Amino acid sequence: MAARRWSIVIVVVLAVWMGGYALLSRDPDAVAYRESCVQSAQSTLDGLGTARMATDDGLLSSYRTALDDDAQKLIAQARGQIAGQVPPDSRSAQRRDALLPLLDEAERAYADLMRSQADHDGAARQRATDRIRTLEDQLRDFVDGNR
Repeated sequence: MAARRWSIVIVVVLAVWMGGYALLSRDPDAVAYRESCVQSAQSTLDGLGTARMATDDGLLSSYRTALDDDAQKLIAQARGQIAGQVPPDSRSAQRRDALLPLLDEAERAYADLMRSQADHDGAARQRATDRIRTLEDQLRDFVDGNR
C-alpha cells in the first residue's frame, strides 16, 4: 500500500515537473527574436525622430551635430540587432521580412535627409522628412502589432 502511494506521488510530481518544464521551455527563441525585432523597430523609430528634430533651423550647429550622431547610431544599431540572427521559425521569418525593408528605407531616408541638409536643399529636405514621417507611422504599426 505504501509503495503504491509513493508511486502515485512520484507520478504526480513528475507530471507537474514535466508540465512546468513544457510551459517554461515553450519556444523562448521565438519570443526573444520577436522582442529583438520590436527593439530594432523602436530604435529606428527613435533615430528617425531624432533626425527630424535635427532639421530645425533654430538649432545651434553643435546640437544638430550631436542629434545627427545619435540618430545615425540608433538607426545603424537597429539593423545590427536582427541582421545576424537566424529566425527560429516561419512566423519570426515573416516578422523579419516585414521589418527589414523598413530598416533599409530608414537608412536611405536618413542619408537623403543628411545630404539635403549638407546641400541646403529645402525641397529635398522636405521630401526626406515626409518619407521619414511615413516610415515612423509604419514602424509604430510594426511595434504596436508585435508587442
